[in-house]
Order: sequence, then C-alpha cells, then structure tokens
Amino acid sequence: MKFIIFVFGLFLFNSTANAMEFSLVNSNTNHYKILMKGDIKSGDVHIFANWFNEIVYNNKIDGVILDSLGGNVYDAIQLSKIIKVMDYDTYVINNCKSACTLMFFAGKNKYMSSMAEIGIHRAFIFNTKTNNIEDSNEVTYSMMKIMQKYNVSEKVLIEMMTTPGDKLTLLDNQDIKENHIQKYSINVSIRQN
Repeated sequence: MKFIIFVFGLFLFNSTANAMEFSLVNSNTNHYKILMKGDIKSGDVHIFANWFNEIVYNNKIDGVILDSLGGNVYDAIQLSKIIKVMDYDTYVINNCKSACTLMFFAGKNKYMSSMAEIGIHRAFIFNTKTNNIEDSNEVTYSMMKIMQKYNVSEKVLIEMMTTPGDKLTLLDNQDIKENHIQKYSINVSIRQN
C-alpha cells in the first residue's frame, strides 16, 4: 500500500533558527498535519503551545510529521503529551532519533517511510567542565516511564536503556512489527510560501 503526502507549504509560523520549526502542511486531504522539524530545544514546548493555540481551532489536524535528530528530553516529553492528548497519528519521513522518539511513540497510529530511520539511546548530558558526554540515569528513567505509558515494546525499552548516549540503535524490523509501526512509501514535496 502506498501512502502519499503532498505537502503544500503553509508555513504559517516558523520558530527561531535554533529551535524546532513548527509548520502546518496540507496533506492532500480535508485535514492538515503539523510538521515538527529540527532540534528540540529548551523552551520549544512553550513556542509550540502558543503557535498551536492560534492554529488548531481554525484547522482540522489529524497528525504530526516528525523530522528531528533529537534534543531536549524535557521539552520532547511535554510535546509527546500534547500529541497523546490530541490523539494524533505520527509520521516519520526521514529521521526521528533520540528525544524525538518520545513524540513518535505518543502517536495513536505510527507510520514511517521506507527510507526513515528511528533511533534510540540512553539520555546524556554534556558536562561543560570535563567536555565529556555523560549518561543520565535519571533522565533515561523518565524516558522509559513515558515510553511504557505509550506501550513501547520491552525490547525497544531495553535497547534504549542499554545503548550509550554517544551511540544509536536503529529500530529493526522486529521493533517495527512489535510496536505496530506501519511502513509506507511516502512521497513528499514541500513548497514554501
């Protein structure tokens, strides 16, 4: 089965260059999807909430398209809770890694393109005193608890807990099947206005 999203860029709002960008896109249906693209930065949940409150009541939104290599876990957790409460489907066309996976697994139905990569690892903190990456057990535990609420498989939880913060484990076909992720061939064209 082929799932086609034609994205006609209705870039009604873009956050700052350093933060995640939020855009409303037409998915060639009567509904729109929210495109969440870029690194997840501290404060993104507040930027999103303000943008979302202006946009959501005037448009029918049925899903979130994610394209992120990750970022701030605390904002990703809060964004995932919004996705969960709104009962949105989640889509990955290119990448959803690290903290982005919290938002992906919050989706009612989860979809990934045949070329998408979804990657997990333990949470980490960059220690500015030593210039080293250090695993954070406390943050990793918070991620695990959220993912358990989203019914993520035990195998993926173990992979997340055991993959060091400076490494990445990509979901394999077994992970995709166990977590009810639907794979589609997705063709996307984005035109910015």
